[in-house]
Amino acid sequence: MAQICKNCQYEIELNFCANCGQKKMKRIDRIYLKDELQYTLLHTNKGFLYSAKMLIKNPGRTTAEFIDGNRVNHYKPILMVFVLAGLHVLLTSFLPMKEIMTNYYVDSNAAEYRYNMFLYDKMMKYNSFIMVGIIPVAALCSWIAFKKWGHNFYEHVIINANLLSAMMIVSILVIFPIQLILVPYPILFVFIPVLLTFGIMICFTFWMFVNIYSQQSPGDVILRVLLFFTVFGIVLLLMSVAGLSYLIANGAFPGK
Repeated sequence: MAQICKNCQYEIELNFCANCGQKKMKRIDRIYLKDELQYTLLHTNKGFLYSAKMLIKNPGRTTAEFIDGNRVNHYKPILMVFVLAGLHVLLTSFLPMKEIMTNYYVDSNAAEYRYNMFLYDKMMKYNSFIMVGIIPVAALCSWIAFKKWGHNFYEHVIINANLLSAMMIVSILVIFPIQLILVPYPILFVFIPVLLTFGIMICFTFWMFVNIYSQQSPGDVILRVLLFFTVFGIVLLLMSVAGLSYLIANGAFPGK
C-alpha cells in the first residue's frame, strides 16, 4: 500500500522514498524496538556477522566483491574497524596488563619502564583512533605498490580496512585465548602473541592481494606485496621517530 513520505510528501510505493530515501512509516511496536536494538548493538541487520565470517573465509574475494558493488549484505568497513578495535580493547582490559608488563620489565631501569608503560597506556587509550588512522597510511602505501593495477586510493582504503578487520578478528578468536593461557609467563606473553600477530599479518596480506588481483600472476602480486611492506615499514618508522621526537621535545614523557 502506497504512503505519502513524511519528509518530502513524495508517494512511497515500496519500502523507501524514491525521492529522499526516507523509510516507509512503520508504527512503533515490539518488532520495531527489537529491530532498533539489533541495529544499535551490532548492526547485524547490516551484515556485521556476515562480513566477519566472509573476511575469515576469504578476505580478498570478499573485498573485491565489495569494491565491485556487492555491498548490500556487508557491514561498513571503516565502522567495522572501530567496532573490532573497541572489542579488542574491551577484551584486553580483562588481562592484568600492568602486572604482566611490570614483571616483564623487572630488570629494566626505571626510565625505560616508565617510557614503555606510558606508550602502552596511550596506545590502549587511543587504540580505535590509531587503528583507523593507520588505514589511510597503509592505503597510500598499497596504492603506490599496486598503482597501475586499476584501484584508486579510496578503494585501497577499503582494502586495508578489511585487511585490518580480518586480522583483528583472528586476534580476538585466536591470540586473545593464547594470552589468557600465557598470563603467568610474562616473557612468553609478550613474544608469542607478537610473533603470531606478525605471521597472521603476513599471511593475510599475501592471501588478500593474491585473491583481489587473481587476474595477475601470483609471483607479480607477491613482489608488489613486498614493495607494499617495504614502503609501509619505512613510513611507519618515520612516523614513529617524528612522533617520539615531538613527545620528547614537548615533555610529554614522564620524568626520570
